[in-house]
Amino acid sequence: MSTFKVVGLKRFEGSMDGKNIDSGKLFVQLDLDDSRNGKDMFSKGITVEEIRLQDSEIVKRLEHIPLPFDAHIITKRVSNGTKTREVVLDVRPVDAVKPVQTAPRAA
Repeated sequence: MSTFKVVGLKRFEGSMDGKNIDSGKLFVQLDLDDSRNGKDMFSKGITVEEIRLQDSEIVKRLEHIPLPFDAHIITKRVSNGTKTREVVLDVRPVDAVKPVQTAPRAA
């Protein structure tokens, strides 16, 4: 489990070119690697990385949370015997946003 700042969310459910698609993506903030800065190379600051999800369900659960927010991203490494990839199992906001309570309407 790693903690990231989620800066964007994207999902799509529908049909495109005759194929049914159910996809989701997170966009997370990462620090640029400055460990090899020197005379011929320099890197400083942040970048955004796209993380593909297995479907749109995680994005649906997070849509109501104002961006950006910190979240624990739980992953698992899987392999087909030749190539490995990381699969996102869950995304858990660090500080869940509490629902806004409104005063009851007068009749």
